[in-house]
Amino acid sequence: MNAVPFIVDYRDKLAEEIRSMPDEILPQVLSLIRQLNRKRKVAQIVRQAERLAVQRKHWTREQRIDHLFKVIEEMQQEAMEKGVAIDDEREAAIDD
Repeated sequence: MNAVPFIVDYRDKLAEEIRSMPDEILPQVLSLIRQLNRKRKVAQIVRQAERLAVQRKHWTREQRIDHLFKVIEEMQQEAMEKGVAIDDEREAAIDD
């Protein structure tokens, strides 16, 4: 896969800038990068939610409930596959 030259150039320049920074400020730089990534992920989630809202605008209450139960079932199945599902309410009573 060929990289777009200006993107590679920015990455090289950024890496060069970071290498030249004093060690004391690197934690703040890392924190800033993480904040930017979180904001980008939040923006993606908001766009996805807006798209879904438009797509499902005409859903009936029953369709919404059916979809909710389907999602819950999928999450339970995934938890069972990962071995983290709670099969018995006594398992959920931690430190009781």
